[in-house]
Amino acid sequence: MKHVFIINPAAGKADSTDMIVHQLLKIEDLDYQVYVTRVPGDATEYIKTTCSENPDVQYRFYACGGDGTINEVANGVIGFSNAQMTAYPVGSGNDYVKYFGGKDRFMDLTKLVDGEEVMVDVLKVGDRYALNAVHFGFDTVVLKTMIDVKRKPVIGGKNAYYTGVIKGLFSGLNNKCLIKADGKPVNDGSYMLCTVCNGTHVGGSFNCAPRSLIDDGLAEVCCFSVVPRLKIPFLIGKYMKGTHLDDEKCQKYITYTRARVVELEAPEVMEISVDGELVAGQHFVIEDLEKAIRFVIPKQ
Repeated sequence: MKHVFIINPAAGKADSTDMIVHQLLKIEDLDYQVYVTRVPGDATEYIKTTCSENPDVQYRFYACGGDGTINEVANGVIGFSNAQMTAYPVGSGNDYVKYFGGKDRFMDLTKLVDGEEVMVDVLKVGDRYALNAVHFGFDTVVLKTMIDVKRKPVIGGKNAYYTGVIKGLFSGLNNKCLIKADGKPVNDGSYMLCTVCNGTHVGGSFNCAPRSLIDDGLAEVCCFSVVPRLKIPFLIGKYMKGTHLDDEKCQKYITYTRARVVELEAPEVMEISVDGELVAGQHFVIEDLEKAIRFVIPKQ
């Protein structure tokens, strides 16, 4: 097995390259190499080229960054029988690994190198793939704001999501799109936000899909209708804790289901978040591909 560490120097608050290389030097007899990304999409193309040119070599690619880096690595390894992946989460959000116990569990490189493989579902959106979530509406406003402020003091870093939420309260509460889950309407054309998840978290600390199973071939679909502004703080608190699906006071605003295929039809161009990457369009088909990627979790 060849271990390839894909490092995104722009992830997190500071470039983690030196720290990761220092940790690798401590592991004996590890056949590894380091690839530092240069531009968005670089990791995906590098992985595809590496796997296709060396079909007899088994690779494990480590996404060293945040959810965006994990997404790029996933888009590279999918479809290659000689590739598996994992994450060394040094980004600002690190939502995907929360399903497996969180960031701290993945930060021991020795246990990660000795980890075990599990098969995980993938969300297909056109020619793109997402491991964690596709979400849109209020969340898109939040994400765009997070991208703008993530490295700014006070309002950035771990507070970037809350900054985005504040902006969303003024410009992201009433959105237009018809959402169907396995052909059945989820809403009437209006909504506040919607998440389509395999993972459990978005935004760094919001447990949007607490019932999610990462290998069942079904995405968790949770759609909020348009919510009065004064009710938002109450709902966000439940949404953060992951209790919104069981709280009776939330039920009048939520439609929740599971589906293999989710279709979106918007009256005008909208943006959706695909594992934190913004994609624009009017019509989207989100398909859950069961156990499509080999993902390695740290040894217990």
